[in-house]
Amino acid sequence: MKRARTEACAVATVSVFSGSREGENGFADGAAADARFRSPAGVAIDVEGNLILADSDNHCIRKVTPDGTVRTLAGSREGEKGFADGAAADARFYWPEGVAIDAEGNIIVADRNNYCIRKVTPDGTVSTLAGSREGENGFADGAAAGARFNWPAGVAIDAEGNLDRGRQRERLHSQGDAGWHGCATLAGSREGEDGVCRTAHAADARFRGPEGVAIDAEGNIIVADSGNHCIRKVTPDGTVSTLAGSREGEDGFADGAAADARFDGPYSVAIDADGSVLVADNENHCIRKLTNCGLTGRWCPTIGPPTVLEDMLHMLADDAFADVTFEVEGARITAHRAVLVSRSAYFRGMFMSPCRETRPGAVIVVHGTTSAAFRSLLAYLYSDSLELDDDVVIDVMQKAREYQLTRAFNMCVRYCRLHVQSTTVVPWLVTADTARLDELREAMLQHLRRHFRSIRAEAPEALAALVRASPDLVLEVMNRLSDRL
Repeated sequence: MKRARTEACAVATVSVFSGSREGENGFADGAAADARFRSPAGVAIDVEGNLILADSDNHCIRKVTPDGTVRTLAGSREGEKGFADGAAADARFYWPEGVAIDAEGNIIVADRNNYCIRKVTPDGTVSTLAGSREGENGFADGAAAGARFNWPAGVAIDAEGNLDRGRQRERLHSQGDAGWHGCATLAGSREGEDGVCRTAHAADARFRGPEGVAIDAEGNIIVADSGNHCIRKVTPDGTVSTLAGSREGEDGFADGAAADARFDGPYSVAIDADGSVLVADNENHCIRKLTNCGLTGRWCPTIGPPTVLEDMLHMLADDAFADVTFEVEGARITAHRAVLVSRSAYFRGMFMSPCRETRPGAVIVVHGTTSAAFRSLLAYLYSDSLELDDDVVIDVMQKAREYQLTRAFNMCVRYCRLHVQSTTVVPWLVTADTARLDELREAMLQHLRRHFRSIRAEAPEALAALVRASPDLVLEVMNRLSDRL
């Protein structure tokens, strides 16, 4: 005779994770039961299991630790709305709604009534990523400062670190080989019909004002069905069920078994590593936790920012594996042949030649530049980043042309165009004329033509130096000035 085996089945339950048990709104940091919120909205979970929360009507960003303790990360501690970038306590938001967390731990915020997207760094510093700094709404694509939004409510970050923002989407896009090509309704009415909760397949299910969504590791979509005051689940095949809250659209407040629990306008949801659902219970002004609900948490390791550029610069600074030595102004500078030949046709040709200087152990003497400029150009070859200042830019430019580094050369020309001053325009022009740096020469002549009066007032000695250095250049400047008149 077989013995029956019984297994204890955990019951899904809802409890207050942090905030008031009596629907009391307010503002307070501290232990879970003492903390207070006012219309909590967007939630996200960081890699350490902390809940990041947009406390909308308190106009601030809060953090709730795994034990429920609450701390304000950025924004007013007195419910003061406004707009201000800066240190955490000095920053101001105006009804923040959506939040997301990037790979570096920055919190991205949809600052709804300021019509912009903000960033909160791990140390609490707030800056504006995109949109108006003056509370101007509208619609405009383009550069960050020129973009315009109209009540941005949600934000998300894709695998490449790009930011998406928008209001809640009612339909799901599908992606194929050719990119985004279609749109389909996964669950709910196709005719905009709302209704109370019912467990049903996709087309027969009804929602009322669904707000936040989250997806578990099995592809189940968890929905904050705000108008029905409950938490729903949509399986990958479209079957809809109610995880917790009223099946009759009844609002209220109650902890306990999932079917007996009550919410009031749940706004957003997040799934932790254990598969529990954290809910911003908007009108109850607290954070609720739904446990034992059969979901699989998404464990995401910290990716962190890419380090390849930093690693390459460390390798350049460490001569342990260097196999080529340069001498510039008497200073010995080491590098790696493999990097140089992969980045520059000039160095590829050099090291393939039978010259004595390219043999192992030889020292390659570099003329016509400074050690600072040569180091800057080497760092560019290792990192694709060029550090420039007024002292080195011309020397770097000349070597970049010699080494056939067109991008670095153009970066130098751009630097000069952006940073030219009354005291530098003449020396840069004279050098460009002598060295036949035609792009720089033309840029400096144009600057002289446009700003001749201010240069004459601010740096008359520079113009006198031009007369002494190159009468022909002076004549060309005068001709351009006469053309302008």
